[in-house]
Amino acid sequence: MAFNKTILEGRLTRDIEVRQTGSGIAVASGSIAVQRDFKNAQGERDTDFFNFTAWRKAGETLAKYTSKGSRVLLEGSLQNRKYENKNGQEVTVTELIVSGFDFIETRNSEQSSNAQPFNSGNEINIQDDDLPF
Repeated sequence: MAFNKTILEGRLTRDIEVRQTGSGIAVASGSIAVQRDFKNAQGERDTDFFNFTAWRKAGETLAKYTSKGSRVLLEGSLQNRKYENKNGQEVTVTELIVSGFDFIETRNSEQSSNAQPFNSGNEINIQDDDLPF
């Protein structure tokens, strides 16, 4: 039995891009910067950059509630894929295929920290589609 599970925690290096496949399925792609646990010879922590793909509602939700610089935890499996570039060379890409995630900081985290306390006289209109779960 094979086991392929990876968990990455870091910051998004860019806004997540969501596209639709020819059959209308949402697919999101992005990149995450992850600091290493140990320091190098200069006493600094190196950073690794990983590409990821999230399918369907998971990808749409990640894109909706995060932006470049957001801290997230991504869980999934590593996958290799090959393609031929415009020069005719075969390129191999390793990426995380996201199966689950957690928001550590979302797009609205900074705004939320400056928000006023809840006033019971205010109405909040939240639809089921607005919830990230």
